[in-house]
Amino acid sequence: MSSAVFIDLGEEWSVVEERRARERPRPGRRAPLAALLLMVVLLSVGGSAVTTSPFTPLATFDAANVSAIQIGGGVFVAGGTGTALFVARHPEDAGAMTWKTAFPNRADSLAYLPGAGVLTAWFYRQNAPNRVTALDAATGARLWELSGDLYGPATLDGTQALTVAGDPNAPRQARYIDLRTGRAIWTRPVPARAQIVTTDVPTPSDAAGFVVVAAPDGTVTLLARDTGALQGSLKVDVLVPDDATLNQPDIAMVNVIGGRMLVSRRIGTPNGEVASYDLPGLTLRWSRSGLLPGYPWPCGPNLCLSGIAGDMTVLDPATGASRWTNKDWQAPADLGGGRMLAFRDGRLDHIGILDSTTGRLLGDLGNWTVVNGPDAHLAVRPTGDDTRSAWIGVVDPVRAIVRPVGMLPGLSTRGCVSRGDLLACPTTDAKVRVWRYHPGQ
Repeated sequence: MSSAVFIDLGEEWSVVEERRARERPRPGRRAPLAALLLMVVLLSVGGSAVTTSPFTPLATFDAANVSAIQIGGGVFVAGGTGTALFVARHPEDAGAMTWKTAFPNRADSLAYLPGAGVLTAWFYRQNAPNRVTALDAATGARLWELSGDLYGPATLDGTQALTVAGDPNAPRQARYIDLRTGRAIWTRPVPARAQIVTTDVPTPSDAAGFVVVAAPDGTVTLLARDTGALQGSLKVDVLVPDDATLNQPDIAMVNVIGGRMLVSRRIGTPNGEVASYDLPGLTLRWSRSGLLPGYPWPCGPNLCLSGIAGDMTVLDPATGASRWTNKDWQAPADLGGGRMLAFRDGRLDHIGILDSTTGRLLGDLGNWTVVNGPDAHLAVRPTGDDTRSAWIGVVDPVRAIVRPVGMLPGLSTRGCVSRGDLLACPTTDAKVRVWRYHPGQ
């Protein structure tokens, strides 16, 4: 019932100047077919030709069956075949691999925590606890392992974090640990199937530093994150019925958004109920029921609730009042400046930009896929020809467009990651390539 949360510190948007297209052939001269096809592709992606690539190649290295890439303190890659599974670190330039650590299973994701100098490798298994292995980011040495969940830290430069270990169907142990050593600072038992939420980022400072433990019977306990001391408690209706399975819709969800605790539950399709409580006082501020198509999550200054069919309802987090609805788009991300990144009908490869205040569609960006990263400023899409190349574009939230800025060969358009001015992608020839992006070109 819990979910592990890592916090990425955002960076400034990177915007490049739009290039002018090459002149069309003069009347009376027949353009080569390849040139005409290139122009059609450029027009179809809504951009113009780029005369000089803004991407400088930095490194290329072998990496078969890549399952995860992480940029920060180097380029970390998980992959491998058969029994030769690994996590490795490469420098961001063309230097040789610095370390490679073997694993019995394929890592599903990686997270670099610079404050502790730790790389965490995550292994997700259906109907079983998550497994987390912490490695020394500089050497690849194993530091500690956890069967359970890791929450946080509050910021990437933090050196401590909350963990919850144990069998999900038996009493578990919440431990606040030193990320470098795995040593427990405090330990506290938590009920089986309890939902556990930390309140650090992105919540206001007056609601930071707490841990919410919500037992299946509706007993909610508020703890101090740094000490584990009891701060308050509350009894709400049953959150997890005795006969409920993990994914049944009658399970109520507990979350913390905008410095308040939210308890949301389904009361029939597509109806629901959401209640908002102050922190740390746990005082009920508002309750709303009716046509609420999903569970809430933060999207800019709003609470967004989306259903499977794509319906989205947006509430005022302070009062629970409806702000607007949208039938076609789901919005999981805030772009700042009153803009929201949205997915059309839940498809991750069809994006748009909405006005956060009104829900109005500002730009349907088509079948671009946003590159994973803390600032989400790059997007990728295949060229659609036989070259297996991909367009890289810049997401411009102000103009609500994606501007193509370069074509890179041989990319697998799934699995690219970016951070700052770096881009790393797996390729179709079992390699990982790293580029530096120059927005001024």
